[in-house]
Amino acid sequence: MNRHKIVFMGTGPFALTSLAALWENRGAWELSAVYTKAPKKAGRGMQLKDGAVAEFAREKNIPLKQPVTLRDKEAQAEFTALGADLAVVASYGLILPKAVLETPSFGCVNVHGSLLPAYRGAAPVQRAVMEGRKTTGVTLMQMDEGLDTGAMLAFTETPIDDSDTAGSVFDRLAELGAKLLIEKLPALFRRELIPVPQPDEGASYAHKIESADQALDFTRAAWELDRVIRGLSPVPGALCHFEKDGKLLKIRAARPVDRNPGGKPGEIVAVKPEVLVQTGKGCLELVTIQPEGKGQMSAADGVNGRKLILGDVLCP
Repeated sequence: MNRHKIVFMGTGPFALTSLAALWENRGAWELSAVYTKAPKKAGRGMQLKDGAVAEFAREKNIPLKQPVTLRDKEAQAEFTALGADLAVVASYGLILPKAVLETPSFGCVNVHGSLLPAYRGAAPVQRAVMEGRKTTGVTLMQMDEGLDTGAMLAFTETPIDDSDTAGSVFDRLAELGAKLLIEKLPALFRRELIPVPQPDEGASYAHKIESADQALDFTRAAWELDRVIRGLSPVPGALCHFEKDGKLLKIRAARPVDRNPGGKPGEIVAVKPEVLVQTGKGCLELVTIQPEGKGQMSAADGVNGRKLILGDVLCP
């Protein structure tokens, strides 16, 4: 019996985990090709640099495709020529037009980092942490022409703890998504997975992170700011500025503290034994910071190096 042909389409670390799982289980199917976004210029020399998925494909000698778009006829013809039975998509970054979606006999299945229909879109993990969700997960979805609107095939859940960052949740979901994919593919190929349309109730959209999302507004409660900081960790990071000179300060890690010494929002009201910033409700204890032009350091080292001074005011 011929093995089913799978084409993988993804970019970056989240996608890499699913690709690696498909490769490790390649005895059950044929991994015919890998699609990933074209390389970007990076570093001081602005050299073209491949992403993690492209590097993996080259290392394993899997045929690699890096079209700039899938909308033109030539790219679509190349995809059709692969004779894929299924496309597995994870954090790819390119729109799949109808001609691509309808080519594989089992369609295109997306490994999406949320419990759909919540957090469709570009930044489901970051938004879930920033908005204080207690639970998230991964959904296997049969793709259609909408944005993460296709019918659901399977899902798995995981809690979001108060200490979780977007990075820690992201890593956990990548592993859960890969495991779910490998578990469900045999049933999918037997056509035993029943697609369930997404309900309208509970649908939300996770917009990509913009620079405005990074700015910390200290009139908000400390626990809200803590969620924003964790949701933007490790990248792109939450930031603020010193009111006195406008210099940038990234807050890499912090903790909410139920105290109100009486300073104005954004004011550094204590530097020992903890570095505390007054907020609209409670204080934010700074743990790890990154002053403009410097590397990451503890808030205590920032105090010792006169980067943080009692009475300084931080603003968005």
